[in-house]
Amino acid sequence: MRHDHTLELDGVAASNRQVSEQMRRLAASPVLGVPLLSDVSAGDGADAPRRFQMSVEEQPAAEATDAPAVAAP
Repeated sequence: MRHDHTLELDGVAASNRQVSEQMRRLAASPVLGVPLLSDVSAGDGADAPRRFQMSVEEQPAAEATDAPAVAAP
């Protein structure tokens, strides 16, 4: 879901490690800010999937890249 420049993400992962990896990948994106994890919950059992919620801010286009725009030929 999107609220202005904030993306609200809900997901399911097999482990907390996968949640962390997804956060690292989002943070490495030049068009997104640092993701904020708001909730992680797991069902019963060690192999139960983790449901998570996080949000991340979109960066304005001028801040998203240091490279100049290239026009298509």
